[in-house]
Amino acid sequence: MIQLSKNIGPIERSIRSLVGLLLIYLGFIETSIIPDPLFSFLVGIFGAANLFSGLLGWCPMYHLTRTTARDGE
Repeated sequence: MIQLSKNIGPIERSIRSLVGLLLIYLGFIETSIIPDPLFSFLVGIFGAANLFSGLLGWCPMYHLTRTTARDGE
C-alpha cells in the first residue's frame, strides 16, 4: 500500500495549488483561450493533479523517485 507521507514543502504546495487553480480555470472554465478541446481538457486535468498534490502535500513522482522537497529531510 502507498503511504502518503508529505514530501512537498509549504512554498511548493502553495505554488502547485495556485498553478493548479489557474490551469483548471483555463482548461475547464475559460475554454476560449485554448481552442483545441482535447488540449484544453488535458490542461484542466493537469491542473487538477497539481491542485490535488498541493492540497495533500504529496507528489507521486517524488514518491516514485524517493525524493522530497521538504526542508531538513
